[in-house]
Amino acid sequence: MLIVSWNVASLTTTLSRIDEDYGCLNNSDSLISKEKTSSFSYFLTHHNIDILCIQEHKIPIASLSNRCEAFKCSHTPGYESFWSCSSKKGFNGVVTFCKKGLVLSACSTPLGQSSLDDQGRCILTDHGSHVIFNVYVPVSCGHSLINKMRFLYALRKAMIFQRKERNKNVILVGDLNIAYRKEDMFWNNRLINVNKIINYASDNDSVLHEWKMQLSSHWNNISNVLKTIEAVKVTTKNITTGKSFEKYKARVRRDNNDYIFLGKPEVNEEDALLQFDFSQQTYFDEELNQNCVEREENLISISKLSELMSKIAKVNWSMDVQVSIASSEEVGVNPVSPPVRWLNQLINEDDMIDTFRYFHSKAEGRFTCWNQYTNSRYSNVGARIDYILIDRALEKKICRGSALRSGIHNHHNPMGESAALAAGTV
Repeated sequence: MLIVSWNVASLTTTLSRIDEDYGCLNNSDSLISKEKTSSFSYFLTHHNIDILCIQEHKIPIASLSNRCEAFKCSHTPGYESFWSCSSKKGFNGVVTFCKKGLVLSACSTPLGQSSLDDQGRCILTDHGSHVIFNVYVPVSCGHSLINKMRFLYALRKAMIFQRKERNKNVILVGDLNIAYRKEDMFWNNRLINVNKIINYASDNDSVLHEWKMQLSSHWNNISNVLKTIEAVKVTTKNITTGKSFEKYKARVRRDNNDYIFLGKPEVNEEDALLQFDFSQQTYFDEELNQNCVEREENLISISKLSELMSKIAKVNWSMDVQVSIASSEEVGVNPVSPPVRWLNQLINEDDMIDTFRYFHSKAEGRFTCWNQYTNSRYSNVGARIDYILIDRALEKKICRGSALRSGIHNHHNPMGESAALAAGTV
């Protein structure tokens, strides 16, 4: 059985592209078989997909009721489809396509809270010995973290219920919007706890790497300069269209009254300043009924820290130095992030297996999400936020597929970042 998970960010657009790419193949085969099927059905059978879990289909329930969804995909020959649609038109939505006969029942309200189920973020299908949760987890930025954790807590409870009350093994697939290991994010987006580095430096000067000594020596000055931060209006231009935009950029002032611009232009003052707000962040956890730390003080990405060292301290870390920093044990993800903690609970306490890491524990640069506005896919500046997790009881039932894709060329190191870049772009 082949289970595929895919965040399509609009099923209508994706089906149109599938029709463009597979329609001609389907028509060619039809001349031989005398049976014409939809291009989507051909796509599914061509790749031997038994179950396809799609996130962000963005199709409203009215379109399904009126049978006017794109390519009539809800009635794809040979497959059944099970939908959860958002109450807000054009948002979210998950759907699971299964070969006929594979599903005993399905539920579009598995979280048991209308405020969550109405968002169209989870569909549950029952396959007898196991169930599949197909999810699209909310993003977390600013106050939305509360909503994200409300969803995650409800999801975990629903999964535990299936195990304990219904004696089902659980498979969780979809876009979790969580990168829980440092290998799951591009190296210059990994985080350094500056406070721990400089505190450690005061006691172990002789054994520290040079970059740690440099950081410890200059951080006090950097902190003082950051106190002068302000957001100023700047004009940017789209190099393709030539159109100009007014945005905001962070600016600081050094002791000699020189002004230094930091970061990238943002649409408003708040976002420009937020890039360099390294204060401790907290949020109210409804499950625990208390305020919890969301982000520790001075937890900074390698890219931002390198910029501060260069522009304020006049210490330039080479690319090689930054890459070596990224691989050090002190660098990683946000350890107190509630979503990261939640995913670690699934793996360590609920004994679930991250199937990708199970088979490819040393793979680097294998991401599932990139910033489309900056074409970051072509530099592979991304993160792995999409998963297929399974209960440990299913461990002996999973099989390793073919070798990791490496584009059109053979790479001497298929686990390396070069092969990952080629796989996503060539």
